[in-house]
Amino acid sequence: MYKRQQFHHVLGGLAHGDVDVGHELGIGGPRALAAGGAQFGRARLYRDRFDLRHARGGRAGARRIGKDVAMDHAQFADDRQVVGMRGRVLGRKAGYEVCPECDVRPGGAQAFGQRQRIGAIVAALHAFEDEVDAYPSITTIRRGPQEDGPLVVDACHDFGPSTTQEVVELNQDKNVGTKNEPTYSSARLSTWFDGAGGWPTASPERLVLIADLETRFPNLEDERTGTKVGIGVATGADKIFIVDGDPPGVEAERLLPLAMVRNIQDGSVNWGGKKLVNPWSQEGLVSTEDWPGMTAYLEPHKIALSDRHTAKSGKWHKTIDRVIEGLVDRPKLYLPDFKESIFPVLDEGGTYPHHNLYWVISDSWDLRVLGGLLLSDISNMFIEAYSVRMRGGYLRFQAQYLRRICLPNISDVSSEAASSLAEAFESRDRKAATQAALPLYGLKVLPA
Repeated sequence: MYKRQQFHHVLGGLAHGDVDVGHELGIGGPRALAAGGAQFGRARLYRDRFDLRHARGGRAGARRIGKDVAMDHAQFADDRQVVGMRGRVLGRKAGYEVCPECDVRPGGAQAFGQRQRIGAIVAALHAFEDEVDAYPSITTIRRGPQEDGPLVVDACHDFGPSTTQEVVELNQDKNVGTKNEPTYSSARLSTWFDGAGGWPTASPERLVLIADLETRFPNLEDERTGTKVGIGVATGADKIFIVDGDPPGVEAERLLPLAMVRNIQDGSVNWGGKKLVNPWSQEGLVSTEDWPGMTAYLEPHKIALSDRHTAKSGKWHKTIDRVIEGLVDRPKLYLPDFKESIFPVLDEGGTYPHHNLYWVISDSWDLRVLGGLLLSDISNMFIEAYSVRMRGGYLRFQAQYLRRICLPNISDVSSEAASSLAEAFESRDRKAATQAALPLYGLKVLPA
């Protein structure tokens, strides 16, 4: 990870020609490269060296620059700045990209995944500290096959010009293993991560481990075990659809006990009495005429409900998300969206999750055993690697991140290991869960 001055050292090295990487095109954020983010002389050097141009408005902006731009960022609303546009990146050999961290997360990585499918591969990704004002990554791409696995380098605070050349030379050694130097640590991956689901960020040793586990073990969501991951219901009008107790006249069939994040804070489900006025049945959205009690309750709020985007089709009484029939009665694991570390909680059945809770169900796993695996530091490692980290150090435990967790094959979990995992889960003992899980992955310890 680099600080701001290290960011400008890397880019400045490209501008001065001190580091010859043969790049053809780069895309980045204006605030990372503009005069406000660099000293005047350095900003002028960037402009002279790179032929700075702007792309505003996603794909349309990229088109305005010209057809030579082979990449776009339609999914991002902020500006992009094209640097060193000296040829068609897909027709020549390389490019570099200065972008926010979200570019290696779901959505941003999808754009990179598309480039990989048309022949552009990731050659290098330089990530920066979260605290800097500049965008925290430079990504190198080039056209061609992935001949050698990428070298992953994590720079310390003392990383400087002399070490830069050392790392450049290290990258030429295709047989280099894991290294831990005073100013950086590094490891060689066999290949870079593929797909549109986002790229992990972690120490070099952890990235090597994650790549290995992803090739050897199935993901949490798996058709073979009937394990699924989902999110609770979003209503678009919680003050109307979520009620305390039983509103007078509303049919009991149209009310569901609702589990909120605050109901699982101690590691068990303690229902607080909130209920969801549920306009859904197994067949779909119910008719207001068939449920007069529910309709009488919702009718005074019709104008407010009709103003929601989800109700523009004229179905004013619908919630944003459809309620999944049968989920309320099914045993499931709940995971709160925002948490410092992974926090699975067992619901034996009887509540439906609110939208700040994610759920896991399985046809094959004992949920206490699965809960023990999810409670472990191994599962948390995947979330730390793939999730964005919010202010205050909180992680996001959204479905797309949970699905990246790899589990041991269920057939390889002995009764003794299952018992240890279940016991660790019930006692909320993360250390014991980790110790029980490690051998199932063929591991003795987790790298830092």
